Amino acid sequence: MKLCFCLDSLGSGGAERVVSVLANEFVKRNIEVFIILVSSLNKNSFYFIDSKAHLISICENYKKKPKFVKRTFLLRKAFKTIKPDVIISFIPHIIVYSYFASRGLKIPLIVSERSSPIQRKKRNDNKLNDYVYKHADGCVFQTKDAFTYYENILKRTCVSKIIYNPCNIEYGYNFDKSLSSNTIVSSGRLSESKNYPLLLDTFKKFNLNHNNGFILKIYGEGELENYLKNYVKKLNIENNVHFMGTDNDWIKHNLDCKFYILSSDYEGMPNSLLEAMCAGIPCISSDCPIGGPKALIKDSDNGLLFETGNSKKLLDCMEKYANSDEFRQNVSKNNKLFYERFKAKTICDNWLELINLVKDKYYGKKK
Repeated sequence: MKLCFCLDSLGSGGAERVVSVLANEFVKRNIEVFIILVSSLNKNSFYFIDSKAHLISICENYKKKPKFVKRTFLLRKAFKTIKPDVIISFIPHIIVYSYFASRGLKIPLIVSERSSPIQRKKRNDNKLNDYVYKHADGCVFQTKDAFTYYENILKRTCVSKIIYNPCNIEYGYNFDKSLSSNTIVSSGRLSESKNYPLLLDTFKKFNLNHNNGFILKIYGEGELENYLKNYVKKLNIENNVHFMGTDNDWIKHNLDCKFYILSSDYEGMPNSLLEAMCAGIPCISSDCPIGGPKALIKDSDNGLLFETGNSKKLLDCMEKYANSDEFRQNVSKNNKLFYERFKAKTICDNWLELINLVKDKYYGKKK
């Protein structure tokens, strides 16, 4: 079987992480994998990609990204050359490129929702995506809420499935070392959706309660980096907040941290939260749309949820961990128990089941 994944680039984002894990697992199973980058000018990858997977950058020979029509033409040309059995497309605008580039080629298209369609609807940029979803042959959703949003849009012949993100964490939380740790960790793109100002405001209040003895490490890059660094100075907490940049092994380097925080206003299925939990790190997350955190966390059992945007509730969660090592230890143990559900092999089995259903249904219909 020949599969073609379509992405924007191979940076440090969640969709890129998922594709890298899927691609590496599929090539182990002797499936031919092509990863087409629609916007990147090179084939550089933040995550490890098995050399058996084929990386293609359709803009590689250009000094700047071509416009929509040209890139659609280049993507279509790649599809014609590769002749995949199935096309799998991630990220909203790349889904649109893939749909128009594949029309008339008689290749089934699977699209995967990775963020919050509700948030896109607020920005009024959902119309093309809704149109593509109406015509897709298969759809993969990360959460039940995302599936519910699109349920009435999908055609009856579309094969749809909720599949969580894969995780391949090979190391575990060191609770004993965490007893003397003063480190809190957060990871994610430095963008508006992550609501880092809420985290920073709350961290300042928390740290005042603990004699300014804690350090907050923030991993990631993004358009708000300078703004957030200035905001930290404004709050006068620059000695306690460290911007760490991107680090593929940030979990491995923080296995003795006190706890992890995700403060987002909206998410799909947050990889950083999932991977931190699978490593056994006690986690706090906003209960944000479109339901990723609440699909992972059973509140007060294997983590803590707080009302989105509510600094007081977040502070309460932080104090709960800080004031009870026994509670943190129980959360860590419960996290490790649910790792089996998210192992790369298990998630790839789910994907392969859907891919085969789409392929058999599509080509059976065409015969």
